[in-house]
Amino acid sequence: RIHHSIFGNIEGEQVTLYTLDNEAGMQLKIMDYEITIASISIPGEDGKGVEPSCGYDRSEDYFSKVYRSNAPLLGCTLGRYSSRINDGRFQVAGQAYEVACNDHPNHLHGGIWKK
Repeated sequence: RIHHSIFGNIEGEQVTLYTLDNEAGMQLKIMDYEITIASISIPGEDGKGVEPSCGYDRSEDYFSKVYRSNAPLLGCTLGRYSSRINDGRFQVAGQAYEVACNDHPNHLHGGIWKK
């Protein structure tokens, strides 16, 4: 099953939290901002959920000054590209593309597209 809800607003963009769960008691919560895993819960031996991941319950916590200054990147996933795209611009077969710069002047790991 897949459920979704508004998780908050980050840098003026609405963030959606998707919750995927199954009958075995597994649950994955992932937000559509940089495809960040907010939570993974799996059933333990006692049947209660075990949380092997680190994440926050509120979207604002991922973008607080303290969080950003420590850059732990909790729940980050790797996007379509591994490494940096200089100035957030590239070409494929003569077609120019521009992606959001999420690493100072560059785009890091393909996590977000510029709208």
